Amino acid sequence: MREKIILSEKAKIKRNICVERIESGFIIHEHEKIGCNTYLLEGKYTYDEVVKLNNLTTFYAGFGYCHKLGPIAFIGIPNLEYAQKSGCFQYEVKQYGIPFDSTEYYFNAYNEEKAKEIQDYTVYGFNGIETISKVAAISKLNYILDSRYKAKRLS
Repeated sequence: MREKIILSEKAKIKRNICVERIESGFIIHEHEKIGCNTYLLEGKYTYDEVVKLNNLTTFYAGFGYCHKLGPIAFIGIPNLEYAQKSGCFQYEVKQYGIPFDSTEYYFNAYNEEKAKEIQDYTVYGFNGIETISKVAAISKLNYILDSRYKAKRLS
């Protein structure tokens, strides 16, 4: 188990991680990672549109810039601290039946003034898929929420 901890620290060089022992296992906490890729909305959105969508989730939103994807927004984040800071995120949404790319990109968080100036956000979501899907098109959906995956697990 110690080897796994050392490997994880080597693989995540210059990352803010800690390892916690829970009973007979270990959990790796990545403090600068935002786990906000449950779904990806289709198209681009303005700041005001993102705020309106996020209000439907009853959680927090974050805005930032990713050098690979451009302006990005995260909605439905339960923790305000994570919504307001820079960090890493997995840009691919793990879909049913499609090989998963776990590559992570870094994004720099915008303050509110800067975020309001940007008008073409790519929007990732964590919570609130039920309400968001009624008003916005979902481009990609995590396999856990896909009915095909649920049906396969039950059979």
